[in-house]
Amino acid sequence: MVQLLLIAAIAATHMGRITGLADPWITGRWSWVAAWAPMAVLWLAFHVFAQRCGHRMDEQGDVYAAVRAERSMNAARFTGTAWHIVSVFIAPIPGLTTGSESWFTPVLSILPVLALFIGLWWSFHPLDLRVREATLRRRLEHTPVHPPLTRVQYVWFCVRHQLLLILLPYCLLSAWAGVSDALGDRMPAWTRFAGIGVVLIASPAVLRAAWDTVLIGPGSVRDRARRMLRQYGVHARGPYLWRTHGSMVNGAILGVFYPLRYLLLTDALLDRLDDRHLDGVLAHEVAHVKLRHLPWLAVSVIASVLVAGWGCALAGHTTGIPAEAAWFDGAASVVSLTAAGLTIGFVSRRFEWQADAFAARHLSIASGSAVITRDGAETMSDALQAVADLNGIPIARFSWRHGSIGTRQERLAGIVGIPCDRLPIDLAAKRLKAVALIALVSGLVPFWWV
Repeated sequence: MVQLLLIAAIAATHMGRITGLADPWITGRWSWVAAWAPMAVLWLAFHVFAQRCGHRMDEQGDVYAAVRAERSMNAARFTGTAWHIVSVFIAPIPGLTTGSESWFTPVLSILPVLALFIGLWWSFHPLDLRVREATLRRRLEHTPVHPPLTRVQYVWFCVRHQLLLILLPYCLLSAWAGVSDALGDRMPAWTRFAGIGVVLIASPAVLRAAWDTVLIGPGSVRDRARRMLRQYGVHARGPYLWRTHGSMVNGAILGVFYPLRYLLLTDALLDRLDDRHLDGVLAHEVAHVKLRHLPWLAVSVIASVLVAGWGCALAGHTTGIPAEAAWFDGAASVVSLTAAGLTIGFVSRRFEWQADAFAARHLSIASGSAVITRDGAETMSDALQAVADLNGIPIARFSWRHGSIGTRQERLAGIVGIPCDRLPIDLAAKRLKAVALIALVSGLVPFWWV
């Protein structure tokens, strides 16, 4: 959710600079108050609530107090981002959400949102520490225990792994845009676009460095990972140990193009999953690259924005709304952002289902079966359960991009006995890609007549 909200805040800021109200409701110094005061109130309210939840955990042993606090934190994030989106239209800050733009303006313009997110993590840390200390005895008996993070380390960890994922590429793109604007006509148009491509391709290398990773040396883990990459013709550097102080059970393949594509495995993942479950996680991550999920997600999002934009333009033309109406441009921007957000969730969840099925198929074929075996599906389901348990995620909790662990487990159970080459989710994914491609073409064609 953090990354999606951050993208929405950034996109709204840019749209506000282009289509903002000609006569804002709030101006001058009050625009700064309108931007910062609600964020301060949201943080203060959550801080008080988090302290009360901590007292309930200490005095009554109420473990669900931490869950309630986390839900409240998510609600505060959503509310703060929503207010930021509104404020860039009704109370734009001169020089930040309006006017000329320098390379550092993008970060300054969303600083209230960033400050809110960081403040919420600061207030949530004592609850996270209580939960980790409560499970310390159990972890001592089974797995290595990493030193607990201090408050500053915890906040910095969250910033690195949640905010920098979006901010680093965005700042690099903004810096390049500043260079391009400074050079003006002296820079050919193709150079501008080439620079954008270089930044996007190089961003994974920057993120890998920011996330504290180190190459895994010779051993069974490296051999298993590289063997699977070769088996499916996927090129990625690594595997790299993703050092998270034992706080995250996750695997990822970062990057679109080799050699700037990296396979990352967290320390907690290697500490707590056995070889067969590790194979399931590796196969799931390989599937995202093998099936080109990231490029097709981008196609789907671009198509949804284009279709939503043309739909709004058609609605405005039909109802006779003046083309120069700033409020309508703002409404169209919100519609486009909403369409993009809905598309990201819808498409991502189905790609996760397909990657899960791919992993179950890999495990089934490894046992010599031409159909999805119960053992293959259950092994992947158990891997998901282990990731949920070790990360403290209830299996019923819904994630916008991944859905719920429970739903994914149910879908895995439903493919047992189905031939490996005729999985329903593969057909559904092909249809989804076809619809995305048709929508993209449909959204681009009108430009020929405009």
